[in-house]
Amino acid sequence: MESLPKKRTLNTTVYTLEEVESGLITACTSFNASLFLPFLKSAVVKTKMPNKMRFYSFFKLMLYCTKQSSVGPLRVKKGKGFFLDGKGAYSLQFYDSIHKYSRLNIEIQETENAIFIETLPF
Repeated sequence: MESLPKKRTLNTTVYTLEEVESGLITACTSFNASLFLPFLKSAVVKTKMPNKMRFYSFFKLMLYCTKQSSVGPLRVKKGKGFFLDGKGAYSLQFYDSIHKYSRLNIEIQETENAIFIETLPF
C-alpha cells in the first residue's frame, strides 16, 4: 500500500510579535532550531529567503556553527540593526562567556502585523 505524500501547510496559529521574538531567543540560546519552527511557519513571520524552509535550513546551520564556536551558554543583547534600517529595526546579538564579539547576529524589523527576520552570514 502506497502512502500519500504529506501536504505542507503553513501554521494557522497566530503568534504575537513578542512571542515570535521570545521563541527565536529560546531557539538560539538552546542551539535548537526546531524550537523556532512553529513560529517560522506562522503568517506573521517574513524573510527575504526564497522560502521559509530555506531560511530554516540556513538558521539551523548557523546555530550548529555557533554552538561549535561558543564557550558556555549564550546571552542576548538587543542593539541597533546593521543592515535593516527604519522604524522597528534592531538586531539580536548573542554572546558567549569569553568572546568579545557576538557569536550570532539576527536582524529583525517589526511592522504592525509582521516581523521580518534575517540572519547575518558572519
